[in-house]
Amino acid sequence: MASKKTDIKPGKAGKALRDVSSETKSRNSSTSTIASAASSAAATTLTTPSGVRKPDRKRTGTSAHAEEMSSWLLARAAKRQLDKQALEAEVAKLEKWISDDVEKAAGWKITAEKLTNKEAGSSIDELFAAALEKKKAEEAEPSDVKAEPSSN
Repeated sequence: MASKKTDIKPGKAGKALRDVSSETKSRNSSTSTIASAASSAAATTLTTPSGVRKPDRKRTGTSAHAEEMSSWLLARAAKRQLDKQALEAEVAKLEKWISDDVEKAAGWKITAEKLTNKEAGSSIDELFAAALEKKKAEEAEPSDVKAEPSSN
């Protein structure tokens, strides 16, 4: 089987069949955006918030690098300690808010129960039950002299 060959025909040099200038511009602008994003990400990983720059790895093994690493790690530890204290203060504030809300909720629950009792009022059945209990208690008391009911 014979292979097919594609013949390349010479064309006019320098003339583009489509407008590539806009493609080139967009490609170049996105590359610069990506590059700047990468460089800013690298800068944030190399620098602690306290402003101490992380030592260059190329100098690993030298006394200067060891000193710089020590300083950088101490600065990072100090920053993290401050972050921890800020978080602890935030936790304490939230715990205070929680306890205040629980106390207020308990107070409102008591108020709701009082209002429910006040709004319900006394029904005849409740009054009868209370009178019956009182009467049973009086009859259950031992007394030497039983008073006879007087008739009016």
